[in-house]
Amino acid sequence: MTVEYSDASTDMMLSAPRQAVLLAGGAAFGSTDRMDAQTFWDRVSRPSTKHGCWDWQGRLSDRGYGVVSTAAGDRRAHRVAFEMRRGPIPEGMVLDHLCRNRRCVNPDHLEPVTPGTNVLRGVGSSALHARQTECIHGHPLKALASGKTPGRRYCQTCANARRARSRAALAAKLGSGK
Repeated sequence: MTVEYSDASTDMMLSAPRQAVLLAGGAAFGSTDRMDAQTFWDRVSRPSTKHGCWDWQGRLSDRGYGVVSTAAGDRRAHRVAFEMRRGPIPEGMVLDHLCRNRRCVNPDHLEPVTPGTNVLRGVGSSALHARQTECIHGHPLKALASGKTPGRRYCQTCANARRARSRAALAAKLGSGK
């Protein structure tokens, strides 16, 4: 028999067995380890900001993501919330926090994307360099010619200036007889 659970604040209906599987990460709960959907949502503050984020009030990872402890191990709270509301996360995909708030578990703020897309949408050095269109001197960056390192870009204006300085230094060295 399936017992339906309704959370009026999120307009969701889930069967009790599915909730247990999601929160357990696919493993069975022990009687003391069980966290049902109501306990999960009780740990969420909604809305916490004008942007509509639902902040996780439970334990946080060292990187600031909400953590749910289960018999199968720790799971990220935003992943559990997404799976309860929207279903499984597609294989090979990760969840991108569109709001950039790592504590947020609002499924409307989460989008399944490839790991590469998630990195490029972020604020790390890889993302910043990928979005860069000019060198530090304001010249446009160009892609390297085919056959060379794919994905690398360079400034042709600065490269030409470096070559000219190098040639001038070599000519001066050879011209002085050293």
